[in-house]
Amino acid sequence: MAQDLGSGDGALNAPGWLKWAWVPPALFLAVLLGAPLATVLQHSFAAVESFDWSTTLRIAGLAAVQAVISAVFSLAIGLPLAGVLSTYQFRGRAITQALVTVPFVLPTVVIALAFRGMFGSFLEPGFLLVIAAHTYINLAVIVRIVGATWQQLDAREVTAARSLGATPIHALVTVTLPQLRGAILSASAVVFVFCFTSLGVVLVLGDSSTRTLESQILRETSLLLDFPTAALTAVLQLLVVTAALLIGARASMNRTRSTPVLRIARIPHPRLLRQRILVFTIAITGVAIVLLPLASLALDSLRGPSGWTLQWWQSLTSLDSGTTRLASPASAIAVSLKYALISGLIAGLIGV
Repeated sequence: MAQDLGSGDGALNAPGWLKWAWVPPALFLAVLLGAPLATVLQHSFAAVESFDWSTTLRIAGLAAVQAVISAVFSLAIGLPLAGVLSTYQFRGRAITQALVTVPFVLPTVVIALAFRGMFGSFLEPGFLLVIAAHTYINLAVIVRIVGATWQQLDAREVTAARSLGATPIHALVTVTLPQLRGAILSASAVVFVFCFTSLGVVLVLGDSSTRTLESQILRETSLLLDFPTAALTAVLQLLVVTAALLIGARASMNRTRSTPVLRIARIPHPRLLRQRILVFTIAITGVAIVLLPLASLALDSLRGPSGWTLQWWQSLTSLDSGTTRLASPASAIAVSLKYALISGLIAGLIGV
């Protein structure tokens, strides 16, 4: 059963002060985004003549290829998960949705360490490990963005196609996927940006063939102390990211214009045996993909040179001598929580 939501009875009676609500966010962006960006642009002009375009463009090209492949693999694994979570109600659906989001919110260095511990014994750092980690991290982007649109599609169109003799695959290709084209392009653009600007994964799992402009900027600022060149590299990265996001936004806007009526329907349970098998196979596979690297990371934290040990957990509150740590892990967690709470508060106030 579906319900159509029309255009309503007219304009909402909004309070007068609401028309000025854009001012604080605009000032916030102007101070914390516009001013630094203007400074970067100013410094970048000083490096135009001596800039090594060939090396930087080669790095950008390699990063773009890596980002496109990562986006393709993210789609290949994420689309089946998005379809199952968006079209069927089943036991464990909520926890599956939550687990799929976990890799995206974890620090990229943590994910990189998990993949290094899981695959490092038989895979050298390089292209394959970077692609695998990027695919893993960005599953949530595909599931959330595409799934949100998929859940709003009118299931009666697929039912009509099936009643006319279309197979499930044919109905998916000819009815469902064309309606998801905008969401897929938009999600792919976001994944491309995340992979193109990757740093933590590339530093831990990459090699010279998987460098990104972000890692190049880090090298130019921390090792070479060449800030004008780093600024120009940042501008080049900004142009690529802006172009990708504009393509994704345009695709999303075209999809919104072509679907003026929102349909809300109750998500059904899988009825046929083959539907149940398909749903639970995809859901269990997705959960396994998410949990295996995290389980590997947890096991690595219990291993030492001489076997199983708790020494790493016991040192959480201590600062070991002879290390480069500036504080204990426990105090670092406390600082991270403090910054997270302050940032969340500011983002909530400005974003609302």
